[in-house]
Amino acid sequence: PASLRGWFDRYGDARPRLVNMYGITETTVHVTARTLRSADADAPLSPIGEPLADLSLQLLDRHGEPVLDGVPGEIHVGGAGVARGYLNRPGLTAARFVPDPHGAPGARRYRAGDLAQRQDDGEIHYLGRADQQIKIRGFRIEPGEIEAALRAHPAVRDAAVVADDDAQGNARLVAYVTRRRGDGLDNFDAGGNGGVGGVGGVGGVGGVGGVGGVGGVGDVGDVGDVGDVGDVGDVGDVGDVGDVGDVSDVSDVSDVSDVSDVSDVSDVSDVGDAGDVALAAAALRTHLAAHVPAHMIPAHFIVLDALPLTVNGKLDRRALPKPEAVSANANADREPPATPTERLLADIWARVLGRTPARHDSFFALGGDSLNSLEVVTAARARGVYVSPRQLRECPTLAALAETVDRDPQQPVSASTAPAPFALLPDTDRALLPDGLEDALPMSRLQLGMLFHRERDGGAVFHDVFRYRLRVAAWDEAAWRRALAATTRAHAALRTVFALDGFSAPLQLIRREAAPALQVFDCRALDEAAQQAELDAFADAEQQRDFDVANGPMLRLFIHRVADDTIHVTLSFHHAIVDGWSVATLMTEIIGGACGGPLAAPESDAPVLALHAAHERDARADDALRRAWRERVARSPATPLAGGDVANGDGHARDA
Repeated sequence: PASLRGWFDRYGDARPRLVNMYGITETTVHVTARTLRSADADAPLSPIGEPLADLSLQLLDRHGEPVLDGVPGEIHVGGAGVARGYLNRPGLTAARFVPDPHGAPGARRYRAGDLAQRQDDGEIHYLGRADQQIKIRGFRIEPGEIEAALRAHPAVRDAAVVADDDAQGNARLVAYVTRRRGDGLDNFDAGGNGGVGGVGGVGGVGGVGGVGGVGGVGDVGDVGDVGDVGDVGDVGDVGDVGDVGDVSDVSDVSDVSDVSDVSDVSDVSDVGDAGDVALAAAALRTHLAAHVPAHMIPAHFIVLDALPLTVNGKLDRRALPKPEAVSANANADREPPATPTERLLADIWARVLGRTPARHDSFFALGGDSLNSLEVVTAARARGVYVSPRQLRECPTLAALAETVDRDPQQPVSASTAPAPFALLPDTDRALLPDGLEDALPMSRLQLGMLFHRERDGGAVFHDVFRYRLRVAAWDEAAWRRALAATTRAHAALRTVFALDGFSAPLQLIRREAAPALQVFDCRALDEAAQQAELDAFADAEQQRDFDVANGPMLRLFIHRVADDTIHVTLSFHHAIVDGWSVATLMTEIIGGACGGPLAAPESDAPVLALHAAHERDARADDALRRAWRERVARSPATPLAGGDVANGDGHARDA
């Protein structure tokens, strides 16, 4: 839209009238129409208007279901203008011209391959091509959605986001932005102003992501050579559960401890001093964090005077400067750690990441990820500083993390601060408990909800399957069994089963001992195609296998040997015992212990579960807390669900 500013400056809004028409050859050219006004030249996205009278336009997800307002969807066009198909290309015709359930019998709609987004006011904005979708660290990403969010920043005139490989061949997102006229990007303000001129890279705003997604079948392929893995230690704080039920692909990970590769915050050219750069990077990251998930925040931001275009007016991707080329002129004046806590954390970061950080460097920008963040937590704890993974996620720069640690130090959870075993149960329940338990606790509300839906909707609900391909120096089945056994001893959740009846309330029963479930299959005699077919069929079948929640195990591990130095690991578990962040911890401990690293600590973390159960019990009994949440929910705008009748109250529900 910004390219139209000259037109409106010359002609204004009235005459001649400027109309933006979206269309495609397969739909007899035009689909929508929208009269443009001067204000549209300052809008971040291109409005395409409403469909013409004899056509329909729907925004659908990859399953063919309508998307909610504000969610990108692929454009599907129906109606009189839709062609019958491609001449002599039946396969492509079948893929693009699909049945239209809303049309007349036999009608078809056209999948345009373009993405758009309907706003709250009904305006439809064009986002870009769906076939530009890329996959970074297992997440499917639409660059157009990130570009739209960047263009919404008041200082950004235009933006392009591309996938690029670093020197190690790891994929990363790179954003290129241009400035609005008269704006030197000093509007990138995060509590101060950072002026950016010429071609500048603002690095260090990479997302975290973790290993794979939560739910469905998640592939983590090509994890690479597995060498020594350092001590990971306790889990500490656990993040959100995440989405359940989707299929997550995580592919081409070069090293098991390097899942989320992002780049150096010092990769900046012609941008003033390091403090200004950090403010600009922080502002860009803050802006995007309000619009897109963390895994969609680029690793690099490069500021250009103009985006390079081809003679046809398309983005010339080959002419975009590499972040490494921009960083060749980076300002080397970087502020060193200033406080004792900063210096201690900087030493730990340097040991974990192999790079010495400056005060305003981001942990994730230096190559940190959800796995080695746990190494930082453990190493800091060994030196008397208690950092939680949540603190590191929310305060990723060295200076911000040190300030948070000094202001709000975390205290370790110990057995002395947790309720005594079985103390959370009434005497009548304690008398009925079976032998061999370490503890028994009330089930959490989240666990109750998961098991309720399992009972109602079938065993595949909240059943997650993750797959990893590993290259190992030597196959040692006994080492894998020892590693799994040690991890099972260390984490009470892996020894937990559930009693849904027979007591005064549903309970989680933590067994003192539990036999790990590991099966090994030898597929080395099969060719590559047969191996892949076997692996896919196995994962599909495992996804349908239920768990015996009363007797366990609630986690199963399978290994398929496909070559002397290559194995496929399948991790299958019920979501009631493992969440997204825990998967990273779990696999780090198991793989590390199996491949020569230290085994999981022998102490059980059952007191942590007991403490959390006590906190939930106390919170549910706190009337003041309940009133506060009711008031907060009452002030929040409701989001009506698609198809719901808000007026009659069935479009949404509130309960506190």
